[in-house]
Parts: sequence; C-alpha cells; structure tokens
Amino acid sequence: MPGTEQDLDRLDQLICRLHPIEQLFHLMGKVGEDTAGAELARGCAEIGLVLTGRLRACLEQSFRHRSQPTSDGQSEISTAGH
Repeated sequence: MPGTEQDLDRLDQLICRLHPIEQLFHLMGKVGEDTAGAELARGCAEIGLVLTGRLRACLEQSFRHRSQPTSDGQSEISTAGH
C-alpha cells in the first residue's frame, strides 16, 4: 500500500508531539492534598488526560482507515465518528 509507511511516520510524529502534554496532565494529577488549588489541578488533569486519550485514539483510527485500500485499490481517508 503506497504511503502506509509515510502515514505511520506521520502518526508517530504527532503522538510524540502529544506526549509532553500528556505528561503535564499526569504531573498535574499528582498534586498533593495540602497544596492550594489541588482539587482544581486534579480536575483539569483528569479532563486533559481524557481529551488527549481521545485525540490519540482518533488519530490512530484515522490513520488506520487512511491506509486501508478501497474496492478500487485506492487508499481511503475516513474521519467517521470524529
């Protein structure tokens, strides 16, 4: 399938760029109980982790669909469900 390796490279690059944001949310979620604003930080971290997880899943699904050939042998770009 033409472009599959290139698509996987692009997906890897996007996920690598997403990783620092995920790490930030992980750190925010570890704020101690006695820290001012801890509840807000943990709430934001939880929301951020859910959103980045959904984005990661969406990217992976989109790239997976993109590399699957259609009945005419062409690659299909699908963003169904996004």
